[in-house]
Amino acid sequence: MNTDRQVIDRLLGSRAIAYHKPLADIGGGALAGLFLSQLYYWSDKGSRSDEFIYKTQTEWQEETGMTRRQQETARRMLKTRGLIEEHKHSVPARLHYRINREAVIAALAGETSMSEDATPVCTERTNLNARTVQTIPESTTESTTCTSATDDLQNAFAAYQRAGGGMGPMVADALDELIDDCVEHILSLRYGVPGGDLDGDTWVTAAITTTVKAGARISINYIKAILDRWKTEGYMSERKTVYKDHGSAKKTNLEKSNEALDAFLAAHE
Repeated sequence: MNTDRQVIDRLLGSRAIAYHKPLADIGGGALAGLFLSQLYYWSDKGSRSDEFIYKTQTEWQEETGMTRRQQETARRMLKTRGLIEEHKHSVPARLHYRINREAVIAALAGETSMSEDATPVCTERTNLNARTVQTIPESTTESTTCTSATDDLQNAFAAYQRAGGGMGPMVADALDELIDDCVEHILSLRYGVPGGDLDGDTWVTAAITTTVKAGARISINYIKAILDRWKTEGYMSERKTVYKDHGSAKKTNLEKSNEALDAFLAAHE
């Protein structure tokens, strides 16, 4: 048995990474915890004095085993909670990452306090040397989400949670798929077409906002239906009644699509 273990140890090699469960607790899950743990490890080993580090998606995958989609899910969950910061630097632009140490400290302290029935807190980073700590009321009885008023946190994941949607791995993956689908559609648009200069996250966030304004119950299917309509009729297009030519026995594909969409949206309002 000891020999087998020695063989496994030798095959694994010495390159192990630290995984801190408390970081998963404040990050929203194991994926976020793994990403944050590895970013924390590298946070004081970069060449920049502001602690931003650069790593490609391939490097993240080699170190953690996380796929591109898993990395994006983890990053969005961490950005939603204000635990990491991102910005593009250099030419060509490369995405750099940094832990928001103040937010992590406050969130970890909040986890400890919550076990003692204390009020959870979250942070809003205003500059590199100062922070504002504020109490955020719980919007649901199941989870507490810390969000910031900064533009970086106004993404689809934060919008979905603010709209009352529960955030779990399946929902996060579904939102990721919607964003990826929008990116593919945006790349297919001609120059100058409305919405063609935006990213997929902005499209999904706008669809969530439209759902809220319509007074509908927040759901992935409802958001997807809105996005499908925008892909057909144009970004931010309004629902409209399609004129039917009673002299024609056949309906166009657009008419059929709009009728099916109207029926779906009416059933979920």
